[in-house]
Amino acid sequence: MTDATHVSHPRLQFTSQEQTSAGKVTLAGWVNVTRDHGGVIFIDLRDREGLTQIVFRPEENAQLAKQAHTLRSEDVIQVSGRVAARLPGTENPNLATGDIEIIPSELKILNRAGTICRSRLMPSRRTKICG
Repeated sequence: MTDATHVSHPRLQFTSQEQTSAGKVTLAGWVNVTRDHGGVIFIDLRDREGLTQIVFRPEENAQLAKQAHTLRSEDVIQVSGRVAARLPGTENPNLATGDIEIIPSELKILNRAGTICRSRLMPSRRTKICG
């Protein structure tokens, strides 16, 4: 990378050039959105600081891409990888991390999102809200 991208995000206080040479970053949070663009999986990872884009490319790590393909909204994951500048024209100025993306080398699924089924007391009977 020839120029450094400054990231002014509380959990990513470095330039992407400095981070790439220093090692890897680890983030944990909820899957906010998943997108599949021709086999490349984009995950918007949400935590208390905001959103960060994670990019799983099958040509870089087929096993991780296959695992990422199973992720659904609200799954809880931990991702380790390197920070890379987004390609010109793909930046998102609406996000604090909109100039960068994480290229993962590790993915841990900490918890799968599930349907919460609760029962509530009805006046004359007990009724399940969900199936």
